[in-house]
Amino acid sequence: MKEFKNPISVRGDYLYCPLPLDLDTYWNCTTDCVHCYLRRLNYVWGKEQRALDPVKLEAKLKAASQSKAKNDLAVMLRLKKTIRWGNKSDPFQVCEYRYGISVQVFRILKKLNWSFALYTKNVELMQKMLGDELWDEWCLKNVSMLISVMVGQEYDWMKLENERCSSFRSRLHFLARWLDKGGMGALICEPFIPGYHSISQWESLLKRAKMLGINRVNIYNFHFNAFVARRLHKRGIDIRRIWYYNQDQQWRPILKVLLRKAKDMGMIVGCPDFVNSGDFVDECNTCCGVDVSNPCRFNTHHWKPMWLLGYEADDIIERTYEGYGDVEKAKQILQGQSKEFYTMKDIVR
Repeated sequence: MKEFKNPISVRGDYLYCPLPLDLDTYWNCTTDCVHCYLRRLNYVWGKEQRALDPVKLEAKLKAASQSKAKNDLAVMLRLKKTIRWGNKSDPFQVCEYRYGISVQVFRILKKLNWSFALYTKNVELMQKMLGDELWDEWCLKNVSMLISVMVGQEYDWMKLENERCSSFRSRLHFLARWLDKGGMGALICEPFIPGYHSISQWESLLKRAKMLGINRVNIYNFHFNAFVARRLHKRGIDIRRIWYYNQDQQWRPILKVLLRKAKDMGMIVGCPDFVNSGDFVDECNTCCGVDVSNPCRFNTHHWKPMWLLGYEADDIIERTYEGYGDVEKAKQILQGQSKEFYTMKDIVR
């Protein structure tokens, strides 16, 4: 199998995300969810599987504290920022049974006392591979479980996830057990597909979660591209309707209802859409709905509360800059001086 040569990197949207330091075990994701926009990468660059080299990863992480490099990745590693593991592919997809590389990565991060947020849909496979090791005191304290589910629940599991991952019920019950043991975690309900999913499905999901003691969720709209549109169309889904309701003007009032429904049920909600959520401010230090040990702070998630309180751009930057990130772009976002990306001035209050 080919080596995945750059498994740890900084996401391109680092100015918007408190967890931009991402790690992927595998290059491809054989779960291959129909709605996943990231699978376009594999259709362009190749669908063969590649995996990181655990020895090289451990060496890179160990050397980070002594590095004097000033690039964003080097600085984030030197500051030992919480890693988001499973950004482009699930760490515990079926090939893990054969290669066991994610198990090695898990033990490396644990040995180095490096906190991470683990994003997965395959909770049964993960439990089989890690056993009791998954439930020890260190893990419950330092691992944030980001359990991905679809708003359409069992129906989406069959139609969009191809039943290639743990059942919806299994994922809910795993997270409930994790939280009951004292761990931190949330249901990652991305994406809510406007024009396909409904408010009533969202309410149903929240009620099921609440009954199991799950009180943290996240919600975001759809990354819609031509690749995904073709795949959804083949499943008989109305892509014109989705495109229409996915536009900001139609999405904004839907999002506000989703946030209100969740808050009314006592849920702690994470919302990456800082523009369309208006005055909404997350109650946690990430927009995934969880608190992590060492989030990145130089991003809109941490700027928005200060901006809403009237802080000036220079003051906000001074309070959050940690040595990484483009300060000039940050000022443009805070002052509304760019048309290339959303800024604070785009927030509809």
